Amino acid sequence: MKTYLGLSIVDLFLLSRPPSYYESQRSDKNKALTSIEKNKNIIKNISYYLKKIGETSKVYSVRSIVSRYLRYHRDGTLNNRKINVSGKDISYRSFFIKIREQAITNLPEDPAIYYGWAYIDKYDKGYRVKFKKTFTYKNEKIKISFFIRDNLIEKYEIKRLITKRIKKISSLSKPTAFVFIYGKPKIKTIKEKNKKFINFEMNNLDYMDIDANHPLLRK
Repeated sequence: MKTYLGLSIVDLFLLSRPPSYYESQRSDKNKALTSIEKNKNIIKNISYYLKKIGETSKVYSVRSIVSRYLRYHRDGTLNNRKINVSGKDISYRSFFIKIREQAITNLPEDPAIYYGWAYIDKYDKGYRVKFKKTFTYKNEKIKISFFIRDNLIEKYEIKRLITKRIKKISSLSKPTAFVFIYGKPKIKTIKEKNKKFINFEMNNLDYMDIDANHPLLRK
């Protein structure tokens, strides 16, 4: 007998989309059937890591994870929900970390989804995202940012909502947005200025979500 829904389903966050995902977007129904078989093989290779018996549901982007977080919050199952990343089950609540001037040394060792209000500024070769809040290191407040390069946007095969939002928000007189990013913050030092900053590496637009409003409050 299957256990209660909130306990039986684990979302599986795949850190890259398989080639078959893009094939299925471009091909006819017959080719889509082949891609389904490829996806089954991917799940088979990862499923033995899962600790729970029940269904798994694949997600490929932070955008989808945020959407599910909001849905689970609304239906009252959030406390029982987990997400599997690279073979580890993590509770949804602990997977989301609000940026609020906490010590960087107290943050999890594994990557997580960090979020907060940020400035979105356009540069010649991309966009800089700088969070309003900071982390601290040895009682010093250190600014947090990451850079989205234009060539990363051009290579991104799912050019829909997220790229439109980035461009629209950056053109505003006050270009601020609520940003989610999956990763691990790292301290960097500019030797010439002896100045520290905290950076997230951005090499996949699936690892972020951006909204002009505060989705966690709105929902």
